[in-house]
Amino acid sequence: MQPKFHSPVFASCRVIAASLRRLAPIAAVSLALLAISLLAACGGGDNGDSGDNGGTAPPAATAATPSAPAATQPPAPADAAPATGSGTETIFVISRGFEVFELNLAASDTVSVTYSSLGRSSGGITTGGRFAGDEGAGSAASDVIFTVLNPIGDQLLDEPQTPSNTVEFQADINGAYQLVFSNPYLLQGLEVTVDYTINP
Repeated sequence: MQPKFHSPVFASCRVIAASLRRLAPIAAVSLALLAISLLAACGGGDNGDSGDNGGTAPPAATAATPSAPAATQPPAPADAAPATGSGTETIFVISRGFEVFELNLAASDTVSVTYSSLGRSSGGITTGGRFAGDEGAGSAASDVIFTVLNPIGDQLLDEPQTPSNTVEFQADINGAYQLVFSNPYLLQGLEVTVDYTINP
């Protein structure tokens, strides 16, 4: 049994359907033009992307803008003179801790290091260079242990604990050398002043 439709409603639906059929070619052309416009605005998909970029513009290429022109970064000549330089560092080493600072050196650079250490306490008493509350009372309260490590971690120098010293070492490979100061004390810090000269 066929459902019965009220004739005015059914007639209206038929009129709307006929109108839509006449507009279908125009709507299809309009949608095609809209799609082409959107593709052109977004870069068109000719950049080799096979996936969806979420509607955002592709990222700008960074390789086309070098950090500095090649002419301002000439390579160092093979017969260049060794690096020279000097400096002073003051570092604080906590109790039973160590502090490191680095020097960038070339193979065969020679470095002279002079260091001196002073005991520093947050609550104890320092008397005549000795810390009264330290477990090692009677020993110098400002002794520091100095070690030098090359860029691959090999130990080049290991000085016994002393309050001050002047040492010299030679770099065996290019890279960053670690100058390590260690504090052997349990109850005090050390303030270490370091003077270094590269290729004196």
